[in-house]
Parts: sequence; C-alpha cells; structure tokens
Amino acid sequence: MIEMMQSMNPRVITRAIHYLFNKETLSPWKVEREYLSQQKAQRYIEQLKACSTAHTPTKSDHITWQNLIIDDRFQESDYRKIQNYVGYMMRDFIAHVECIPPKPEDIPDLMDGLLQLPLVDYKFPVILAAIYSFGFVFIHPFRDGNGRLHRLLLHTILAQKNHTPKGMIFPFSATMLKHIADYEEILQCYSRPLMKFIDYQFISNNQLRVLNNTAFLYRSWDMTDLVEHAFQCIEKTIDEEFCEEITYLNGYDKTFSKIQSHTPLSEREIDLIICCIVQNSGRLAKEKRRNFFSMLSDADIKNCEKAVTLYLKAFYSQN
Repeated sequence: MIEMMQSMNPRVITRAIHYLFNKETLSPWKVEREYLSQQKAQRYIEQLKACSTAHTPTKSDHITWQNLIIDDRFQESDYRKIQNYVGYMMRDFIAHVECIPPKPEDIPDLMDGLLQLPLVDYKFPVILAAIYSFGFVFIHPFRDGNGRLHRLLLHTILAQKNHTPKGMIFPFSATMLKHIADYEEILQCYSRPLMKFIDYQFISNNQLRVLNNTAFLYRSWDMTDLVEHAFQCIEKTIDEEFCEEITYLNGYDKTFSKIQSHTPLSEREIDLIICCIVQNSGRLAKEKRRNFFSMLSDADIKNCEKAVTLYLKAFYSQN
C-alpha cells in the first residue's frame, strides 16, 4: 500500500483517506442497524484519527470509548452488572439465543487478562489485533456498543503497532458490511460450540441467568479462523475500498475539469450537477435544470452529461 500511495497525487490520497474515515464511521452503525447522529459521527471520526497516538488501551479507555459510540441513555461507568446475550426475539416472543457472554462476576478477571495482550512485544500485529478485538467482543463487557468497540480496537492495535501507515485507516467495518454474511458466520464459528456447554434459564421475557460455571470457556479458544478473517478483511479493504475510492476520485477530477472548461459554473455548482446527472443515470432531470442550472445552454448540458457518462457512469454501474 505504501508504494501505491507514493505513486499517487497527494491531494487525491488526502481526499481518499478523508472519505475512508467517514465511511468507517458510518459503517459500524449500519452493521448494527442503528442511527448515527452527526455529532456522534464527528466524535467517532476524531477517535479513529487519535488511534495512532493513543497509549495502550486500559479499562478506562474502554469505558470512555463505550460512552463515545453509543446513545447517552446506555453509557456505563464500569463493566456490565447484568447477564446479557446475543440473539433476537421471535414472533411468539420467545428469545432465540445465539451466544451467551461471561457472567458479570467473571468479567473483571477476563478483561484484566485481555488488557495484558497489547503489552506483549509481538511480531505479527494483525494476529495480536485480531486476538484482542475478537476476545473483547466475545467477553462482551458492556451491555451495548461491544461490536463497534471491537472494530475500533482493531484500528487501535494496528495503528499502535505501526502496521497501519500513519494517518491512514483500513475501513474494516465497510468491508464487513459488504460481506456481512461472512462476518456473522465467523462469529458463530465461536459461539455455536460454546453454547453446548452453557446451562441457562430465562428469569423474565428478556433476561436470563447462567446456571453453571463458565469462566473457563472464555479463557482460551482457537483463534485461527478469526485471525484469517482479519487478514482477509485487510486484503479486501485495500483491494476494494481504497482502490475503488482512488479510481472514483481520478474519474471525478477528470469530469470536474471537463465541465469547468466548458461552463461558467462555480465549483459548488459543478459538484451539484455531477451528483444530479449520476443520480439520474447520465441525464440531467428537467426539474433540476429548471431549479439550479437555467443559465446553461442545451450544448452546455450535453457536454456535462457526456463528461459524467465518460468518466463516472461506468464506475457507478460497477459499484
């Protein structure tokens, strides 16, 4: 990636990185199927950018980040004190349980062990990041926000171990969202075998109690598939997300320059007309022309449509 970046226009690289930061901010909430406010989005972007300069994660960091990424109503000041589970309510109001994390009383000891991992001088940052982040999501130390924190921790460990180029980001969440079935399957490869050893009962419609000793189940596990998945996500992210954005920006710049040389439009108006033409499959809608581009002649409109079709329509048809 570093060699590829060195051969590109620095301005294009900066714009691509800005886009990827924004995409990685929005994608975790889409994975979780939740709404993200503009304020929380900006806070999350700032945290992503701070990953490379942050210290080794601590319990306090986990709590701070949990508060950062979730609705204010569900912020916590410590690890959870209730038993949670991953699953959903079926039509007959019977819960379908897919995974049960550790008991609340087991979390402090398990998390203390997990927090020791980044202190290890390990030669393979991706393996360390995968073990830490997936270990975190399996322990599920909070009632809410564990999945998003899991993906934030991937960025944090890779950046701290200098695996990610400075100021760069791998939009894992965007890749996971694009291949969501693969991501869910890899999580279930861990949770399915685990469920065979957990005895539990529901004490209310939405709350359960674990009846047996389960702490040992979360102390060690085979991470091979999960580590391989992390490597695959990085590879797909570089080959798909980053390269797609560079291709798009190069095409956009050519389109922009072509329109700028043939019309009296301002930069903001050029951005708008490109967007309008792309959204209408290569043609400028009559209403959009009447409302925003009445100053353009028929020849001007045709030149704009031709430029967009030449440089951008093919890209959008493939994505």
